[in-house]
Amino acid sequence: MCPPPSYLDGTGQPQEWIWLVPRGSSPAPNALAELLGAVASAPSVGVAGCKQLDGDGPERLIDVGLSVGRWGWGNRLTLIDDSEVDIGQYDGRSDTFGVSLSGMLIRRDIWDRLQGFDPALPDVGADIDFCWRCRLAGSRVIVVPGAKIYRSDAREPYLDEIYEERRTEIYLRLKYSPTWSLPMHVIGALGGGALKLTLSVFTMRARRGIAYLFGSFAAVAAFPSLLQSREIAALTQRIPSSSIRKLKVPQREIRSHRPSRRSRGFMAPSEPVSHANEPEVQRASLLGPLKRR
Repeated sequence: MCPPPSYLDGTGQPQEWIWLVPRGSSPAPNALAELLGAVASAPSVGVAGCKQLDGDGPERLIDVGLSVGRWGWGNRLTLIDDSEVDIGQYDGRSDTFGVSLSGMLIRRDIWDRLQGFDPALPDVGADIDFCWRCRLAGSRVIVVPGAKIYRSDAREPYLDEIYEERRTEIYLRLKYSPTWSLPMHVIGALGGGALKLTLSVFTMRARRGIAYLFGSFAAVAAFPSLLQSREIAALTQRIPSSSIRKLKVPQREIRSHRPSRRSRGFMAPSEPVSHANEPEVQRASLLGPLKRR
């Protein structure tokens, strides 16, 4: 079936899209139509994402777009309170630094050009990394608040979550920092992990500190794959990093905000969903025909 004319690219050929719907995520019936409607009139968009809502409390927000700190820190930020309720307060959002993996709509040529997700990252890090590279490749990333997806994520054990968040944060920091600053970031990551462990011993949270330190070590130990990822990112970069700085969050805003929900658990393995009457779009599981790299 040929897509509607609004989904043809500039050469008059059908534009192929990939829609990612992990297990544990339930898109609203009109979610895909909202996403396609948003990208139909915006050929510069490479990735579009959904408003993320809690499947166990459907009015609770998880995120409406993602960002990172302006000074290069790799922490994944939502700047939404854990108990914040959706009353349409973010429905005016469009261009954003990144979007969550659940319900992510990706233009197929962008996916192929960027060589998919970075296999060294978990899903909750792979999404912000892919959007980061998409932005640097010159394409836009938008969130479509009218496209809602409800998530009931399988939670990782608490210490595993700390480990993965820290590993992802340091990995992204090393991946997107200038080459000359890498030694300082490595020293800072390991020193920060050691300091966190020391403080956690005094506050009777030694296991948390150990997970934090091991996450730092794991990111640094992945240096060979990190160098390869840096090379791929550099080859696909079309615009300077400074051009997307305004989409990152200033440090003062991070400090003034209560701790935001970064990742509500780690995704279970993905599976496609069926929407028989919707426009033809290639859907793919992360375990399906699309290779991460």
